[in-house]
Amino acid sequence: MVKIYLQLLQKKRSSAGWTLAELLIAAALTLVVVMAAGWGLVNILRESKVANATSEMQYDLNRAAEFITEEVRGASVIETSLTDDDFKTYAPDFNPTGKTPVLMLKNPELPQRVVYYIKDADSTMPWRGPAVLYRWGPSFTDDGTYDSDTKSDTSSWQNEALVDMMLTALDPEQKQCRNLPPDVESPNTYIATDGQGKQWYRLPQKEADVKGFFACVREDKQLAQLNIYGTTVYTNKDGKAKGQLQTVASGKENSRFDTSYEITTQAFARSEKVGSNGEDIPNYYVEPNTNMINPEEYGKAQISVLSLNIPCMDGSNADPNTVTTMVTQPDVTKTIGSPVTGTSSNTPGDFEEDEELMVEISDDGICTFANTIQLSDTSFSQPHVKYASNDSKYLQLDKIITDATERTKIATTLSSKGLLQSDGNTLKLADNQIVYFFEFEFKELDPIAKTYASQIDAEYNDAVILVNLSK
Repeated sequence: MVKIYLQLLQKKRSSAGWTLAELLIAAALTLVVVMAAGWGLVNILRESKVANATSEMQYDLNRAAEFITEEVRGASVIETSLTDDDFKTYAPDFNPTGKTPVLMLKNPELPQRVVYYIKDADSTMPWRGPAVLYRWGPSFTDDGTYDSDTKSDTSSWQNEALVDMMLTALDPEQKQCRNLPPDVESPNTYIATDGQGKQWYRLPQKEADVKGFFACVREDKQLAQLNIYGTTVYTNKDGKAKGQLQTVASGKENSRFDTSYEITTQAFARSEKVGSNGEDIPNYYVEPNTNMINPEEYGKAQISVLSLNIPCMDGSNADPNTVTTMVTQPDVTKTIGSPVTGTSSNTPGDFEEDEELMVEISDDGICTFANTIQLSDTSFSQPHVKYASNDSKYLQLDKIITDATERTKIATTLSSKGLLQSDGNTLKLADNQIVYFFEFEFKELDPIAKTYASQIDAEYNDAVILVNLSK
């Protein structure tokens, strides 16, 4: 047919013109050629659009992963809990309403934690969605450091979009921590244990909140697994999910070109913790359930007894000169440094790595509050304990001691040791300092079985112990 068409085009006539039939045939053949060429061009443009959009998504997600990883490396702590109380304590200027927080980082340079969160795309904004990954924190300078003019002024910290095109719907297996199958799993809890026996916490914990960006953080708050899921599907202004990639000719969505992209990487918090005198300190964390210190390196521990006002079972108070406080490593039957009698301090003593440290208090006098009082609250005969550190949720004294009169007494002691901010309520602790608040008051429930319960309004003011760690 093409040959005939060419012959017709080349046919010479000395006097006659084109016949109607010849014109119709030539036009039809021309149309076929143009349509074939146009169809090929449409396919080329469509495939190019697919490739460009997919590459753009992958590039953006890779850059976002690199950015987050770099900030994690500059942190000293990766939080394992993201409750409203955690935000009130660590990032009081951050508003979590309407957001799904995923990552909260402590950087030694900053007064509050940096928060990464995910949020569904807003139809009034230019983001394609379905969800957008945001960062709340100070701005950066051109050389990648925190802006000195804004890092201390948390009121100037912004909620900045880092990347869009984040998935909002994941399959159940996509919500799993990579290579960390859970040993505790429910709609509201996900905790996994690795081959070294360390627990990992998925953030967010609630399964319904897990979207295109979630993290798995190790219990020592030093290592995080970051999981990012992107897509070429976007949400348009009517709130419906649409395919980002559309055919050039018709503009209709084609799900064949909807592409997902997954990134899983790990980041370690490398920033060194700094002691109260600027000294290097060992890596450690405090186990929230037992209140015990878990050292990950060899080091030294020193205890200072700041306050003692321990009631005895007979209603009297213990004589401070007969009360002995010590730090031990029970699993290796080791006492760290010399015991402290009364309200004083000891010289630092060596401790082993990977063996929990416990604070014990005993009395050699006539007071029988207990034979040996331990940090772990494993029975009714032992006191309740709260601890405060840079990584704990008890940094405000009024959250520990509710009675104003008793709180003022402890605040005076803490202030004299330089452990309280100028507001008279917020603890000021270095990275190597942990303060324990003990509650010893009991009420006898069964005089025959000798079972006891702590007082109803526990004040945690009976003993205040400071532990300093160093290398």
